[in-house]
Amino acid sequence: RHVENTKKVIEYLVNNPKVEKVNHPSVDSRYKDLYNKYFPNGAGSIFTFDIKGDAQKAKDFIDNLREELYNE
Repeated sequence: RHVENTKKVIEYLVNNPKVEKVNHPSVDSRYKDLYNKYFPNGAGSIFTFDIKGDAQKAKDFIDNLREELYNE
């Protein structure tokens, strides 16, 4: 179940205008073939992402993330 939840979070982050980049093999075109070959059911739940802007923008994003998820 954690793989499915990760896919949902990554999709949300990829489509969020406040996010500059998501680092996960499922969204990195350089690794698409390897990802599909070795992880046909999805990769693990570890990923990182970069927020657009400065440290304060990142803090604001994190502080409001729960609210944003529930408002959609």
